[in-house]
Order: sequence, then structure tokens, then C-alpha cells
Amino acid sequence: LKPVCQTRDDVYAVGLFIALTLTDMRLENEAAEIYKQMISMNVVSTTVYGNLGHIYASLGNYDDATTYLRLAIEADDKNPVPYSNLAKMYFDTYDFENAKNYALDALEINHKFRQPATLLAIIYSLEKDIPNADKYSLIATSNGETPERLKAAIDHYKASMTENEESDTEDSDD
Repeated sequence: LKPVCQTRDDVYAVGLFIALTLTDMRLENEAAEIYKQMISMNVVSTTVYGNLGHIYASLGNYDDATTYLRLAIEADDKNPVPYSNLAKMYFDTYDFENAKNYALDALEINHKFRQPATLLAIIYSLEKDIPNADKYSLIATSNGETPERLKAAIDHYKASMTENEESDTEDSDD
């Protein structure tokens, strides 16, 4: 399809299709190259930056992930998705304060956005802030999260945090 692209929109659509296909095939590095080619050709959008940031986060390259997710926000600061993705990346790196801030930003833009509400419910549960955990659990479940899935996620992260704490304690005893 690339050779028949005639407009910027054609290049964007084909590039996005190729990159998403590569991502689905778990060829993240190749997908990242497509997104970088699109950026070098000034065929960018919040989706291009956001998807590239998401790829870098999944690869554990949090510096580049942060850069591209912030560029996604700059490209469209009214789109809650990059805020939510940045919140999830910070959560994955145990930076709960930044995770909460970006999740709250996402909800400020779209109060019916399930993912950041779910993330906040999990964080506040882990922090034992029951009023906020209940508040965001209600928001998450009223926007499509099932109570069972939310409880399972909270239990999973509580167990994970306990394992990490135990591992840290064992490491410090050596």
C-alpha cells in the first residue's frame, strides 16, 4: 500500500495500519520504527506518539515512553488516553503519585473513562485510603468495570506488592 499513497492522510492510514499489525504480531521494535518514520515525515498525531510511547513502556524503556506520551498530550491535551497511558506507566514503575496525577487528569477530561478510575481504585486500595478507593471503585464500576475484575486486580497487586516487599527484605538480609 505504501507505493500508492498520494496524500498525508494516506501515509498516516497505511503507516498506522502497518504499525498496529506489527504490534499485534509482537514485533514492537519494528512497529516503533514505523512510528518513528511517520514522525520524521511529520505525519504525526496523538495516536502516533501515544502508540510509540505505549510500545516503549511495554519494552521497559520508560524514558522514551515518557517522552512520547508527553508529546501525545502536547499534540492533543483534550484526549484523555495519553494521560491514562502515562498514569499506567507510572503505576507499573511504582510511582503512585505521578500515576494518580495523570489518572486524575484523564478523568477530568472524561469522567466516564473506566481505565483511569480503575487504576485509581487500585492505587488507593494499595495505599489503604478506603474513602478514595471506594469512590474510584464506584466510578470504575459505573463505567463498565466489573466488581469481580476490579477485586481480582486489587488482590493481584496487593499480593504482588507483598511479594516485592518480602523480596526486598530478603535481599537486605544478605
